[in-house]
Amino acid sequence: MLISNQHHDRLTADLRDAGANLDAAQATHRAIPARLPLSQVNPGQQVLDIQTKLITHAIRIAAFNTATTQARAIRVHTGYARANHEAHTLIRQALTGSGDRLPRRRADRQVRPPADPAGYYRYRAAV
Repeated sequence: MLISNQHHDRLTADLRDAGANLDAAQATHRAIPARLPLSQVNPGQQVLDIQTKLITHAIRIAAFNTATTQARAIRVHTGYARANHEAHTLIRQALTGSGDRLPRRRADRQVRPPADPAGYYRYRAAV
C-alpha cells in the first residue's frame, strides 16, 4: 500500500493540532511567575515578622512536646487498655476541652483547681 504525503498529512492532522495546543499551553505556563507577592494572592494579609514567627513556632513545638510526653506517660504508667491507640486523643481532649477553671474549696480546706472538660469523667481512670 502506498501512502502519499496528502494522505499522511490528513491522518496526522489531529496529532499536529494537539502538539501545537500543547506547545501553546506550555508557553502560557512558563509565562506565569513561580512566586507572587502576598498582596496579589491575598490582599490585606499581614506578613508576620521574624520574631513573631519564631515565638509562634516555639509555642507550637512546646505544645507538641507536652502532648507527646503526657501521652507517653499514659501509655507507660497506667493500665489504660487502649492507651496505644487513644493516648494522643485523650491528651488533646484534656488540653483543648472547655471546663471550669475556677478554684473550689474542698472539705479538707484545700483549694483544688478543677479541670473537668466535657466527657472527662469517663477518661479519668486513664489520666
